Amino acid sequence: MTSVSIVIPVRNGERYIEEALESALRQGPLVGEILVINDRSTDGTAAKVAAMGDPRIRLLDHSSGRQGVSAVRNDGLLQATGEWTMFLDADDRLRDGAIAALYAGAVDTGTVAVYGDYERISETGAKIGRRNLIRARRKSGGHVLETLLGRNFIVNGGIMLVRTDAFRSIGGFDETLRYAEDWHGWCRLAALGTFAYLTDCYVLDYRVHTASVMMKQLLTYADCSPAIEAVFTDPAIVATVAPNRLAELRRKAEAHMNAYVVAQAFRAHRYRDAFLSLADTMLNRPRQSPRAMLLSAAALAGI
Repeated sequence: MTSVSIVIPVRNGERYIEEALESALRQGPLVGEILVINDRSTDGTAAKVAAMGDPRIRLLDHSSGRQGVSAVRNDGLLQATGEWTMFLDADDRLRDGAIAALYAGAVDTGTVAVYGDYERISETGAKIGRRNLIRARRKSGGHVLETLLGRNFIVNGGIMLVRTDAFRSIGGFDETLRYAEDWHGWCRLAALGTFAYLTDCYVLDYRVHTASVMMKQLLTYADCSPAIEAVFTDPAIVATVAPNRLAELRRKAEAHMNAYVVAQAFRAHRYRDAFLSLADTMLNRPRQSPRAMLLSAAALAGI
């Protein structure tokens, strides 16, 4: 068994895949393998991966009929031999020392995940936004399930190591969910054990660009509703939270998800769509309006 497996799902990612792999290779001997799951790429992705020439890199084809990024990630999870697994997107990059810091943070035997933070970068790799304005904000550690049910604070799987056998035991990602499937997976994992948060530890450069899935495709609240339903009817989750708390947390999750999709429209500079979504929230879901306006303002400020 190796210490850490890094799983990178990719489809037509030749522009950034080398940078992602180089950032993973620089993490040192804690990374025992890097599993690149090629999801039917038609560009030069496979050739670029093969040319890297490092024995830790394994290029695997996702050729089954199972669709979606969850199926691709689950392929990697099943192949992983590490005690810990990270799910790194092919257009992001790890910061030097990221894996060592995360690995060192998993000191409790009951810890099923350890995570840090991220900065946003542009297509060219330049830092963008003003996330430094919220650096004093403390995120959650320990038994985080209820906090995580209210809002997904694990924005990107590349900021986190998950205990491989624990995540495998819950079946990995739900392949029937198209959006917010990661949030569902993290909630199920949080029902098993504790999360460790590394304060002021920035481990990932999260690339925001027009070709990314989150930017080129406008999400709606309706798109994310199946994930909310899946989370709040999941037996493993429901069994650990009091019914009255569950109802309250569902309302918080619905408000946060609605605010998130509105804010993403602002981040993608789809201002007409964003203002229409915000107006719809104010008219039809007024109780969700304050959070939608708060996250929209943060998006416009680059936070």
